[in-house]
Amino acid sequence: MGRILLAIWLICLTAFAHAQWTWRNPVPQGNDLNVIRIKDDNSIRAAGSVGTVMHSEDEGLSWEIKNLAEHARYTNFIGLDWPDDSTGFVVDRYGYIYRTQDAGITWDSMYWEVDEYLNASCFTDTQHGFVVCSGGKIIRTTDGGNTWTPYYFQDPVYLNCVCFTSSLTGYAAGSPGYILKTTNGGNDWNAIHVDSNITLRSMVFPTTNAGFAVGNNGVVMKTTDGGSTWTKQYLNDSASFYSIAMFSPDTLILNGIEFGIAAPTSAPVKYLTTNAGNTWTRLLLPVSSPFTTNITAQTGGTAYATGYWGSIEKTTDYGNSWTSLSTWVAPPLEWGAGIYGIDFPTAQTGYAVIDHGESNAGDILKTVDGGATWFIQDTTSQFHGFRAVDFINENMGCIGGSDIYTTFDGGQTWTLRMPNLGWHGIMSISHTINGVMVAVGYDGTFLRSTDFGQSWSYLTGVPNLNYRSVCFADANNGFAAGNTTLLRTTDAGVTWNVIKEGFNICAIDFPTPDKGFAVGADGLILQTTDGGDTWDEQNFPTTDALLAVRFYDADTGYAVGGTLAITGLVLKTTDGGASWHKQFIPVNYPLYAVATTGNCAFTGGLWCLLFGTTNGGIQVSTGPWANSQVDNAILFPNPSTNKITILNKQKFPKETSITVYTVTGKSVISEVVKSQDRVEMDVSALPPGAYLVRIQSGEAIEIKKSVIQ
Repeated sequence: MGRILLAIWLICLTAFAHAQWTWRNPVPQGNDLNVIRIKDDNSIRAAGSVGTVMHSEDEGLSWEIKNLAEHARYTNFIGLDWPDDSTGFVVDRYGYIYRTQDAGITWDSMYWEVDEYLNASCFTDTQHGFVVCSGGKIIRTTDGGNTWTPYYFQDPVYLNCVCFTSSLTGYAAGSPGYILKTTNGGNDWNAIHVDSNITLRSMVFPTTNAGFAVGNNGVVMKTTDGGSTWTKQYLNDSASFYSIAMFSPDTLILNGIEFGIAAPTSAPVKYLTTNAGNTWTRLLLPVSSPFTTNITAQTGGTAYATGYWGSIEKTTDYGNSWTSLSTWVAPPLEWGAGIYGIDFPTAQTGYAVIDHGESNAGDILKTVDGGATWFIQDTTSQFHGFRAVDFINENMGCIGGSDIYTTFDGGQTWTLRMPNLGWHGIMSISHTINGVMVAVGYDGTFLRSTDFGQSWSYLTGVPNLNYRSVCFADANNGFAAGNTTLLRTTDAGVTWNVIKEGFNICAIDFPTPDKGFAVGADGLILQTTDGGDTWDEQNFPTTDALLAVRFYDADTGYAVGGTLAITGLVLKTTDGGASWHKQFIPVNYPLYAVATTGNCAFTGGLWCLLFGTTNGGIQVSTGPWANSQVDNAILFPNPSTNKITILNKQKFPKETSITVYTVTGKSVISEVVKSQDRVEMDVSALPPGAYLVRIQSGEAIEIKKSVIQ
């Protein structure tokens, strides 16, 4: 069975096991981390959004990161338990529970909750586990996650946390101010405290009878008699305590956020007690401390805290000082901050430009080792935000945004050429081999230079549009896109004429003088093979915006984009645009820029997140298993014995074929359904092993893994 599981892992989920698009800013990664656990003195486990599961075996100095990519667009892990060295569980807020039995090498989906949000988990051993949900629902397993039994508390309490002091005695708490207790291993739960004025978020029991519960408005609840009575303290009425952990029964630490009137005045906050909660001391934190929500501690004064944007911090002195285990080359400063342009004039030298959003500040990043490491250039200059970058060679280039700058020494010095162009003033810059450069932007901004950007003049006679992209195909022919209008020049940018309307284009690239691509809103991909005389629309089934496109040669190119706060998208073609394949990238924010140097490529987007690949990026699925374009189907139970159920989050939209394959590609069961949201398939006749389930509705295909016991 182990070999079969490994084989299916490699066939269907290659993106899990091998590096593809990996983090460059921040490192080790930038997805929110909701939970962290100390497994032993050296081993640390953490999990969070975008299906992130990561572990360190050297006390947090280095990390191995995986993303459970099968449902990564929506997965947000809030529970993480390791009852022994090999067995672990992660719990997704949106209903999935995964299990590993090989120390995290592979993970299997064990359960999917269709009715409630999952909020916290606790496993007392490898067989017995509990997950608390919204709506007062508690689910438990007594067989290691193979089956789950629900318990419904009579009142609609939103349960946020759960912990057990023995195999029989456990506690759960939530909103509005309920604390529940079981003394028979979860068969029954009873309310032992109710306070409608508070919300409880985290619990810990240092001893059998002594316990703490913390939550909003700086509340700390304490019991010394197993929950029969509780005392209440308010440490900070403007703070929410998200987590509590103990170094010892007398020494505990609180972690949370103090909320100000405006977002910039909010701050992380931590409290320490050394006398079992009789008094608490607010810890003095550095001004630059990250916002963390979950905390775990161990004897001796060591604790780890995790939170937003992948932040990880560590203390070895009971919280008096903290060391960051996550690093930003360029942290986002304000709302809307992002990497909006990337250019690699050589395989080793690359530049990326940042607009920090509302602050209208800018930064320039540079790499000289092929994108392995990046650094900020010229931190003494007060740059405004940048949206465009274009380099002629590794030393000579131009950047634009609210202003235009040029460099002739690889960015050691930058010369201001055009100031005060306004926010979004320049969105795109392109050059020809003859020294001509054109820069375009919002509010009809259209500039031209004939001396590699040293001097600029405004062009007249062009439509007053919000221009997003400009690109030269050769020394004379170029294209610019604004609003729903495409313009063309045949005289190196002296004059421009409208050639096409009706397409909302965001980016243009010409790998050869004849072949060009334009991408835009709602998954738009246009291609020309005659130098721009005609453009044909290509179909790729996505509604995400495509915001940037870049080709390495006539065959190999990338298009990136996404939807705000929902998804990041990378498409790749290796056949000159004849087909595009979605690649997995571990981010749920849109990507604004892409550059390629061949098998290496780089993309950046919102919040200054930056990614790179050194192997061309691995497709979500390849070969006979067609690329999945949707993530709507759920398969459970998994593993199964007699039957599997396939549930569509909406409804199978049209005639849908469902086929079960062996790992060698042999079809063993096939069924066609119409207008159903649930399909049950009898698999009792199949030999035990691993199988692939292919779900196809029109051109949309999903591949699921199923293990038959």
